Amino acid sequence: MLMEEVAGELNTSVKSLYRKRTALSERLGAENFNEACLFIFKNKLLGAGRNDPWVGERPKA
Repeated sequence: MLMEEVAGELNTSVKSLYRKRTALSERLGAENFNEACLFIFKNKLLGAGRNDPWVGERPKA
């Protein structure tokens, strides 16, 4: 899947998607995005929701 297609599915720009990708890699302390993905899948963090970097700030209750 191309970055343009992923950005379209997430309703964001390609530039924003690259920024989020870089931020996620840095936040996990990974050398690159592939390493960050391996960490996420290995630790079953996908869908955890609470700290989802793709979701904007949640409203306070």
